[in-house]
Amino acid sequence: MTVVVLNYTYFYSLRLEKEKSHLDASKLEYTKTEACDLVENYLHRFSDELEQIELHNSIKGRQARQHSARETVINQTMERERQLYDGYGLE
Repeated sequence: MTVVVLNYTYFYSLRLEKEKSHLDASKLEYTKTEACDLVENYLHRFSDELEQIELHNSIKGRQARQHSARETVINQTMERERQLYDGYGLE
């Protein structure tokens, strides 16, 4: 069994402010699977917002895409973070 030691400093460095609440403060070690699940949940944090943007844009009668700047920023952020995670991963 692979054990990954995670602490709050590690998650701060990954900018996982929101995900800190998912950590058990009394738990000092996580398996690699548990750590990967935490990171995957973090990477999907914009899913609800993207769904809302898509819903707004799907309403008939809209000529221009509303919130396109926000959608672009979210997609760029998700792509960059996915590349970082896929490139470095967890050791």
